[in-house]
Amino acid sequence: MEFKMGKGSQDFILNKIETLMTKLTLGNHEEEEWHTLLSESDLAYRDQVTLSECHIIDYIGKNRLTNAIGIATNMNITKGGVSKITARLVKKGFIEVHRLEGNRKEIFFTLTNEGKKIYELHDKLHVRVCQRITDLFDSYTESELQAIGRFFSELTDIV
Repeated sequence: MEFKMGKGSQDFILNKIETLMTKLTLGNHEEEEWHTLLSESDLAYRDQVTLSECHIIDYIGKNRLTNAIGIATNMNITKGGVSKITARLVKKGFIEVHRLEGNRKEIFFTLTNEGKKIYELHDKLHVRVCQRITDLFDSYTESELQAIGRFFSELTDIV
């Protein structure tokens, strides 16, 4: 596959990095920054939301009326893991469970107002990370950015 980048090189690479991070189910390296961001906020529930819970909230916020199977499939988490996390989030008041008329079996999730605050805070975390990466791009030439972009494109295609 031939890979050519032009004017949107940085946006393309950022998109590929976010895709890779999602596929690898973000680890502890982001946890410290998440807790720092929570402690800077005025939210009363600073210590109540783990990064794993936050990623589920983020997925629900981006995908209206999503179900456990959709979360599990797209986030590479077992259905049992999704069930445990969503049960905690319901108990904490960050998400709500819904059933559609005529289909009482299937469960869908939406964010509560408190869940929307966490969703927005998580977006702020991603803005911070993306800004640091964008700042790093300034130290590379266009041909180096093309090589990095090709690498991430090929890597995300095989992961």
